[in-house]
Amino acid sequence: MNKEEKLIKKEDVEHLSEFIRLSLTEEEKICLTEELNNIFRYVSQISEVEVKSAMTGDMSIINVLRTDTVKTSDKAEEILSLAPDKKDDFFKVPRII
Repeated sequence: MNKEEKLIKKEDVEHLSEFIRLSLTEEEKICLTEELNNIFRYVSQISEVEVKSAMTGDMSIINVLRTDTVKTSDKAEEILSLAPDKKDDFFKVPRII
């Protein structure tokens, strides 16, 4: 795609803006058309980059996350004592609805 080629025309932007009920000025339509075409040109450039040689690393690693372990805490009382209001073993907060 060369710099002059346009995938998006002003009419496309007008159609899309009507579809999504977005009011655009004539200047905004022109600006948005140019910006979208710049984005498409950039994506086109990226898609031309050869990335096969960039894949270096150990692809055999499946899961590098740690396993979950359950731990008990003896700090529940300490944490609840800092709360402005509590009921039994829970924080008491104002009703929202």
